[in-house]
Amino acid sequence: TVIGIDISEGMLRVAKEQMSPQQYFPLARSSAMELPFRDSSFLHVFCVASLQYLSDPDECIREWIRLSKPDGTLTITTFATDGITSQRLIRMACEKEGLAVTDPNTQWGAIQNLHAFLRRHGLTQIHVTEVEHRESLGDPEPGWRNFLESPLGTDLSSTEQSTLHEVKEHYSAMHNELKRTGVPNVRRCLIAVSTVPR
Repeated sequence: TVIGIDISEGMLRVAKEQMSPQQYFPLARSSAMELPFRDSSFLHVFCVASLQYLSDPDECIREWIRLSKPDGTLTITTFATDGITSQRLIRMACEKEGLAVTDPNTQWGAIQNLHAFLRRHGLTQIHVTEVEHRESLGDPEPGWRNFLESPLGTDLSSTEQSTLHEVKEHYSAMHNELKRTGVPNVRRCLIAVSTVPR
C-alpha cells in the first residue's frame, strides 16, 4: 500500500487529478512533523524534493524514522546546488538589479551535507547518487511563473513591479540566448537511500 502525504490541499488536488484509476492510492493532508500513523508502520519512507522547504528537518526525520520498520529504507531526493537551469538564471537576473535571491538547495544539494545529515540521525548504509536530466529548453514563462508561485519567490515578494519587470526581462533574454545556442535545460538532483537501524 502506498500513501501520499502533503500539507498543501492544492498539491493533493493536483496529485488526485493526475492519477488514473489503475494508479490510485490514498492521499492524506498532514505536516511532515506529525504524521497520523503508528510506529513502525512502513517499510519504505520517501521525502521527494521537499527537505529544503521544511521548517525543522531534524524533527521531520525523527518522525520518519519513527514510522519506519527496523531495517526499512528512508529515501530523500533533493535538487543539487544550482541544479535547476531556470532558477539559476533567475538568480543571475536578480543580481543584475542588485537583488539577492538565495538558492534553497545550497544546504541540501551537496552530497556531503545530505550524507552527514542522515548519519547524524543514526541511519546506516547511506548511498547518495547524483542524477542529471537534460531536455530542450522551452519557453521561459513557465519557469518564471513557477518560481514566483513557489516558496522560492519569497525573496521577491516585496520587490517593486518595475524592478520585477526588469528582472524578468534579464531572465528571458538569458534563457532565450541559451535556447538559441542549443544549451539544454538541466536538472540535477541527489537521491539518498539509507537504512533505518534495528
